[in-house]
Amino acid sequence: EREVRALRDAIFTSEQWAPFVAEWRKLIRMVVASVLMGGAVWVAGWALAPWLAGAQWQKIVALALLVGTGMTVYGLLAFLLKATSLAGLRASFGKSHGE
Repeated sequence: EREVRALRDAIFTSEQWAPFVAEWRKLIRMVVASVLMGGAVWVAGWALAPWLAGAQWQKIVALALLVGTGMTVYGLLAFLLKATSLAGLRASFGKSHGE
């Protein structure tokens, strides 16, 4: 019993699992932000339905509003839920432009 407990404690220390737990929490926050963004875009699409069925210029404006809504809502929620940080966002944009 004692040896098993010692082996378990040696293998499964909280310091070793802390990064994985933090990443899972971050992933859950991102999923929550994504689901809420989807709801906001759905509501915006419902509100813009007449424009989406209108003339070509109305469709373009409505689509731009939907995309802008999605980006804004997700960005705000990601920061509010601490799914990402401004530094993390800048770093990810820097990597995509540099490579």
